Amino acid sequence: MSASYALEKFTASAEMMATSAQSLQKRLHMAFMSFHPVKADDMPSAELRDAYERLMVSLTTVKDAETGYVPATTSQMRDAEAEDAAGLIWQIYSGLRRWRADNPGSLL
Repeated sequence: MSASYALEKFTASAEMMATSAQSLQKRLHMAFMSFHPVKADDMPSAELRDAYERLMVSLTTVKDAETGYVPATTSQMRDAEAEDAAGLIWQIYSGLRRWRADNPGSLL
């Protein structure tokens, strides 16, 4: 995959996070469903890879194979933890947008 694909997926996640009336915790789970095919290697910089890895750790701390790691984790998140994870989604989305603006001809 590529940074362009990651931008597409994180754009959908950021839009959903901003427009859904669901709880922040449910929006995080829904956002994950949008960007879950993206991998750290799809990020065009070390800073974005680090943010992505921190996001994934924050969304998978509860290891529940039956329910699923992300829904189990987000359902137990305190608001402050959910806000931090949402901030990482915005950081990644914004970073990918900046990357795209700085590299308009790149298909990576």
